[in-house]
Amino acid sequence: MIKIDKIQLQDNVLLAPMSGVTDLPFRRLVKSFGASLVISEMIASRAMIMQTRESLKKCQKDDTHFPMSVQLAGCEPEVMAEAARLNEDLGADIIDINFGCPVKKVVNGFAGSALMKDEDLATRIMDAVVRAVKIPVTMKMRLGWNYENLNAASLAKKAENVGIKMLTVHGRTRCQMYNGSANWELINAVKEMVKIPVIANGDIKTTADAKRALELSKADGVMIGRACYGKPWLINQINQELKGEVADAIPSIEEQQKIVLNHFQEMIEDGLVKVNNIKVVTGKNTVRQGDVIAYRPLERAKSGLEPFEMALEILYRMGMQLDEAMDSGSRYGVEISVVTLPRPVKTNLATMLYDIYAGNVNVLTTDMGATLEDEMPEWEDE
Repeated sequence: MIKIDKIQLQDNVLLAPMSGVTDLPFRRLVKSFGASLVISEMIASRAMIMQTRESLKKCQKDDTHFPMSVQLAGCEPEVMAEAARLNEDLGADIIDINFGCPVKKVVNGFAGSALMKDEDLATRIMDAVVRAVKIPVTMKMRLGWNYENLNAASLAKKAENVGIKMLTVHGRTRCQMYNGSANWELINAVKEMVKIPVIANGDIKTTADAKRALELSKADGVMIGRACYGKPWLINQINQELKGEVADAIPSIEEQQKIVLNHFQEMIEDGLVKVNNIKVVTGKNTVRQGDVIAYRPLERAKSGLEPFEMALEILYRMGMQLDEAMDSGSRYGVEISVVTLPRPVKTNLATMLYDIYAGNVNVLTTDMGATLEDEMPEWEDE
């Protein structure tokens, strides 16, 4: 078991922060399956201190969320400290500092993994945040900027010296983005450098992956992100199997439908549904306005595909509620990812629903040439 300062976690398989995914309903859902620690979406520290509506949505928690960690990103020590104080006041149990996001728009603002190129500034940020709050502070990073600059171990020691209580290391460099494979063995250099808990992250999709990552890195636990998308029960299953227990069975298709339906219902209730966008699969290079081609999700689900790929079926059932959300002008929401071939396009969801009702949409099934994982957006999960 992992101890973050005075907070004792019951398991050592944790949910990664994922921008656009780990909102309150998703965290609540994963928590309901037994996850011991959930982390918010990455929140820009400057937006946090301005208390923008979006940032306040991202750091929401409820009674099911202990312990709940809020992840902050930024490059200004004073702003990061103030954002941490604000989240402590709002009920966060842990503050996580993001030094790992490789996405261009974050790095161009000298946040995320860009800070691994400036250990002095990164250390000042960590020190400022630790001093600003009474709750534990953790940090997430990559192996380094590139393979010529693998400085995770060096930064880890500085982090421990200023009071960081846990480290998560994604086994890729920033320059790798999400290409290639995560190198769990290199995480061992961080583990050998510090006494605080170290979590291995990257490409962990199964119990076998988790065991191998723990073996090579000698880490105290693993963090799973993209593999949980569509499988909110996965963390609990891996936890059970790592303990030598028999894992709970995968929910039936009917149970999965209920899970997805409840998830989207919560998103509507929490004001998180944006009804003007949906990513859709198409076999064409271009899509005419109103020309929507999608896969029939229930048939695919019977073939063992994941519940979030049943999104159109669920949206069809929830059409009236979505219409109400649209009428209320809700600006928050989810883009539902459906496996894309050859590329994702965007269309108006209200139009899509209308066409589904009217029977104007040609709903197709097809063999998959890509998996959901292949077409993931650039989430900061690892």
